[in-house]
Amino acid sequence: MTIATRPVRARRASVPKHGPRVLVVDDSGFARAHLRQLLGRAGARIAAEASTANEALQLFLTVRPDVVTMDMNMPGLNGLDAILALRDLDPRCRVILITAVREDPIVAGLAAMGVPVLHKPVDEAQLARLIR
Repeated sequence: MTIATRPVRARRASVPKHGPRVLVVDDSGFARAHLRQLLGRAGARIAAEASTANEALQLFLTVRPDVVTMDMNMPGLNGLDAILALRDLDPRCRVILITAVREDPIVAGLAAMGVPVLHKPVDEAQLARLIR
């Protein structure tokens, strides 16, 4: 007796093939790894990672991500200056500021400019809503 079989398709995780492409910017490797996990579970694709704002600006021109997650406090160019530079490169650039600082007039100013702000530790549900 012969049993007919048909090929079994591998099931993929519920990650969309065409989720938003994200450039993750943080000087902490641990923070970048954590964001990779959160973003992956939210259906995003990591376009690139940068550990400095200067590196992020160069990568932005190369990978043209849909969204940039930007740490506020980094050595060299800080998150504020990097966000302003990204907006100069592309006024439609979507940036999410991620910071451990709770009360800061610069962070408040960015929020007033319409830049979403997430505080560390990052809330996964909030991040997922913001990248869509």
